[in-house]
Amino acid sequence: MSFYAYRDKSRTQIVFATEVTIKDIDTKFYCKNPNCDAILKFRSESSVIKKKPCFFALSSKPHVENCSFENKETPFNKTKYDESLFNFIPLVNEYIQGDVKIIKRRLFTLSQIFFMCKSKNIDAIYGDTNIWKILCDNRSNNIYKKGILGEHLVECKFHKYNPKENSIFFKYPLDDTKNNKYNIKISFADDPELFSFVRRKVYNTNGSPIVIVGNWHWKDGYLTTPFTNKHQVYTPFKKI
Repeated sequence: MSFYAYRDKSRTQIVFATEVTIKDIDTKFYCKNPNCDAILKFRSESSVIKKKPCFFALSSKPHVENCSFENKETPFNKTKYDESLFNFIPLVNEYIQGDVKIIKRRLFTLSQIFFMCKSKNIDAIYGDTNIWKILCDNRSNNIYKKGILGEHLVECKFHKYNPKENSIFFKYPLDDTKNNKYNIKISFADDPELFSFVRRKVYNTNGSPIVIVGNWHWKDGYLTTPFTNKHQVYTPFKKI
């Protein structure tokens, strides 16, 4: 089960179970995992069996194997964290410097930041920053008309790699029908070992989301960021 889902296959219109009304009782919703074809239906609150309103997958269109959202309320549990400790730009700098500080009850891992952002509307604020400023994904695409600049998590997909120059190329956004499309290039010229690690991690992701944290700028027609360590990349739905 899940407490939120999407109204559209492009996963731009998030809906929370607490927002669903009686007119949506027969509506089809979509799993949060872009690689999962599950069709979800709404289940209302029940005081008899003490169940909160939620979404569940139809038996005819179940979750894909190992879907992160199958039988889970949400991968992000806000009660574990103190939102006031989350200062986004300093945290991005910690990632780039390869020195992420573990502070009790502070949200800091890419996986939890990613799922936190996906669980909220893009205009919501977490800590000191709007969600659309934290995560650049399909939902916020119309905001980034002149490129993605500054400190962000970028949800992109693998495109290709060049072993001669130790570089890896990605494309933003996941949804090719969106208007604002950007090519991303990460260079590992001085660190072939890191290049090999990231290449193995992102290769064969087959269009699945890849999340990269960085301080983004233009270089030679590509968006790029300093990339210093393996913790700057996260693959939410890659099958191991």
